[in-house]
Amino acid sequence: MYNYAIQYTAGTTEASSAETSCADGATTLIEPLYGSVTLNPDNEDYQQIIAECLVRKDVVDAGYTKSDFMRDLGTSADFLTENPVGADCIVNPKG
Repeated sequence: MYNYAIQYTAGTTEASSAETSCADGATTLIEPLYGSVTLNPDNEDYQQIIAECLVRKDVVDAGYTKSDFMRDLGTSADFLTENPVGADCIVNPKG
């Protein structure tokens, strides 16, 4: 979602330690919250709005539900992984 940079020599123990320390104190905690608030500000049922997006963008037939999505998520459904529009609905269902 965002990038940050620290100055260090890649591959060193010091670099790895600095990156882990930074992630533990910031991005590991903040990034999931930021993503959730940004992509789903009304805190709607995420699987439901993904299913609605897939219908809205004609990736699946009308009547496709959250239950259908949850079933297909556990399979190798191409429209979820190979179709860019389907993948976009998973990443940003309100977009």
